[in-house]
Amino acid sequence: QKAKSPLSLSPLGSVSSSRFTKTRYKMRDDSKYDFVATRIFPDIRSTKVRDVPKDRVWKAYNRVTGKDDNVYLQLKKGDWVFMYDFDEDYKVIRSKCLIEEVKEPKRKRTRSKSPNPAASKTIAASTPSAGGRGSNTSLDSTATSVTTATTITDSANNSSNNINNSATSSSSSSSTAVAAPWEEVIVPEENMTAMVKHRGWYNKGKIAKVEKKEEEGGEARKGVKTAETYTIRVVYDVKALKSTTLTYPAKNMEDLILVNGEEARKSLKPREKMHALGMFTVDDPDVGMYIGWYKGMVKDVKKKGNNRYRLSVCYVDGTQGACDYPSSNIVGLFHQSEIATAVGKTKGGGSDGASERSSSKQLEAVVFESVQNETPKSTLLSDFFRGDGLVYLLENCQLEDLAEKLPIIMNAVSLTPVWLITEKTSLREMVLDKVRQSAYLGQLYAYLVDSKTLMFPEFFLSSLQPVSQVKFWDKVAKMSAARELVKDSIIDIKLVLDNLVEAESKMKREGPIDSRSPSDIVVYHPLVPSKIVTKMKVLKVFESNTRPFLTQLYNETEVIHPPVLIKFGDDFRQDVSCMNMFYLMNHFWEEEKTQYKGMPIVCKTYQCIAGGDKLGFIEFVKDCKCLYESKSAISNLRQEQFHRLIGSGAGSYIASYILGIRDRHADNILIHKDGTLFHIDFGHVLGDTVTIDTHPFAITSSFKKQLGQKWPAFLDECIKAFLVLRRPDNAHKLIQFAVVCFSPLYPEHKIIEFLRKQLYMNRTVEKAGVKIRKLIESAPGSYRTRFKNALHAVAVSMKG
Repeated sequence: QKAKSPLSLSPLGSVSSSRFTKTRYKMRDDSKYDFVATRIFPDIRSTKVRDVPKDRVWKAYNRVTGKDDNVYLQLKKGDWVFMYDFDEDYKVIRSKCLIEEVKEPKRKRTRSKSPNPAASKTIAASTPSAGGRGSNTSLDSTATSVTTATTITDSANNSSNNINNSATSSSSSSSTAVAAPWEEVIVPEENMTAMVKHRGWYNKGKIAKVEKKEEEGGEARKGVKTAETYTIRVVYDVKALKSTTLTYPAKNMEDLILVNGEEARKSLKPREKMHALGMFTVDDPDVGMYIGWYKGMVKDVKKKGNNRYRLSVCYVDGTQGACDYPSSNIVGLFHQSEIATAVGKTKGGGSDGASERSSSKQLEAVVFESVQNETPKSTLLSDFFRGDGLVYLLENCQLEDLAEKLPIIMNAVSLTPVWLITEKTSLREMVLDKVRQSAYLGQLYAYLVDSKTLMFPEFFLSSLQPVSQVKFWDKVAKMSAARELVKDSIIDIKLVLDNLVEAESKMKREGPIDSRSPSDIVVYHPLVPSKIVTKMKVLKVFESNTRPFLTQLYNETEVIHPPVLIKFGDDFRQDVSCMNMFYLMNHFWEEEKTQYKGMPIVCKTYQCIAGGDKLGFIEFVKDCKCLYESKSAISNLRQEQFHRLIGSGAGSYIASYILGIRDRHADNILIHKDGTLFHIDFGHVLGDTVTIDTHPFAITSSFKKQLGQKWPAFLDECIKAFLVLRRPDNAHKLIQFAVVCFSPLYPEHKIIEFLRKQLYMNRTVEKAGVKIRKLIESAPGSYRTRFKNALHAVAVSMKG
């Protein structure tokens, strides 16, 4: 079987319908595909497909023509065939015609009377006109002429109005019609979700700014009690869409729908004949393909569990689909009285009339607070990736952000071209001013210099000399090597420093002494800003070649959390660089909202600092089991935790593969009790060879067995995670950022060449995805992984 067209790419646009009965089509003989994938429309998130052979002849029950001149065929109710061809950037080649109509000799037809001509006419007239969503399939670019945008929009609006009228007439037995949910005016607030109608579908975004304006004698609208209007600016979730400024309420109320009480909506029970917005892949002729939303009516509701339902929805073009509720791919349009009741219950109130009559302003205040809590915090790293400029970042960043990403910022300054020396010098002084203002940043600056993390340290040292802690940590390293540090050992930092000062004073006559005396050293908690440490207690010593030890740090009055794992003998610059690369990958996945069953695809990160030559401080993550113990670690996971395992496992394995992290025995892959899978110990990266190593994806057969029927879902999530990083813009950023992170360790050309190889930049996206899938499928059965893990287990047992 040759490569199939990706399911996520589908054309869109409002379309006109051409009704006909069972026209026959087949694949062209010169097609390069042996099989074609079909799917059930419109559940675009599903990867369940059926393969049909190339020589199959299809009967098409419906044919529609889109604004892009493509003809889309519906084989039977809700079943569409994928007939695209793609270039290496996943762009559809519109001019490619992959099928042809089967011409059959005309047969004599006998005329028969219809038992009910009126009914037949009614049925023919009600044939659905497809709304141009992502499930339709491009088959022929010349079969039908293109309809105008005005006709298309009017057709979609008419279908929508029919649904609206049906719902309104059936929702109440009283003579007064009930207003549709979007006709109930609410008070807009910043960060509220807004659904803006565009070309027959809706674009989702957040309100960034609200301005109230008074209009005397304004036109009264259904559900509007005052003439108050607002000017709002909407920033869309899809980055390619420009923000727009709109008036609310809109003249046509359904052109702009505000979604308040998002948390409260999850607790409400959906009902038949209520309205909803469903997520689909859309194809804008100006922007391209992205995620949009279509309006529909709930036809059926089935309970799946506690506050979980399965909905069958009929959309404005007559097509139907099913999805779970609540979920991220459907928005239920409830009435404000229902939302007010739900908000009252979450606050501990009842569902009496008073709570139902609560003002919109009070309701929005509660919703705004919950939305704020859900909105990801803008950090220095995320702004750095958006390219807002180092000057802006350094002027506006917080201490915690700067402390965490100081090596990235300083190396980015170092890599500024020489022809921008004025700007480069200005950036250096801005960074060093921040360092001078904080003793904790001063310690981190010393760590960067001592560990040789900076690409050109002389550029910074000419302006500011740090207070080095090398002498202190060398003393601790000698104590560890001499096995003086055992469980419950206490290291008195002041006593160690005093002994170093005394030893230095005895050597004064033998030669010049370093001006940076141990008496100037103040030790801060490596992971917690502004916490001075006076004592360290050894909690545990790990039996390995480097004898790392877990310590609890204290000052004069308190215990300082969290505990820190201190390790000598490894180059921790690689660990720090890998963590920063993981941050960038997580940033891309978060931007694309890449999730599995509501759990984000993510590569877990933890704090890691290179403190000197062969010295590192690592955040200790407790309650973990290694991959050896996958059976006990996975068997007791709840459903939500199991979904987290798949999401984090896909992110971690893909991230580890792209960075070429080696020596992946089972002790270097951990599973937290909440289901998060993550990698540790990055001593071999960018393909550094190990004498005996595992498969590139160190997935054990036991892990696959524990996933059971979810193994195909895990495979799909891995491919999804890889393809997000493989997109040309993201791949370019990954490679350039890797140069910044790994430049003190590897030549630039090696970094670029290796990542291009891992991302398969010399192949098409489709072929790269197929290659990754084959690699992952072969991983559990690899003898290399079994041999490496067995050898490592023997080595560990011999050490006791």
